[in-house]
Amino acid sequence: MGREPMVRIVIDGCHHLEALQNFDVRFGIKGLIDAGGNATQQFVGSYKVDIIPNTADDGMATFYVRNVTSMTSLLFDSELAKSWSREIFPPGGNQTQIYTWEERMCGQVQ
Repeated sequence: MGREPMVRIVIDGCHHLEALQNFDVRFGIKGLIDAGGNATQQFVGSYKVDIIPNTADDGMATFYVRNVTSMTSLLFDSELAKSWSREIFPPGGNQTQIYTWEERMCGQVQ
């Protein structure tokens, strides 16, 4: 999303990829400035990342990016901002997005 690489995964000859879980990527004021007019970056804001190697030890990993948009995040985690469930009051209620994809982290393992 136009940011510096957020993670480095330790690779031991394409075997034994290490999982990275609950990695916190913060957006904040700097993220807003860096995003400029990019509405996607502004909407996603802060998020958490899991990178889980496939159990087949085949050099592939599954990425999970989780984001919750809320009034609290809209107002940059201000103590004055409160969040609520969409079940209580839909407008402005929390919305969760989960993005998932697989990537090869190294060449084909023999």
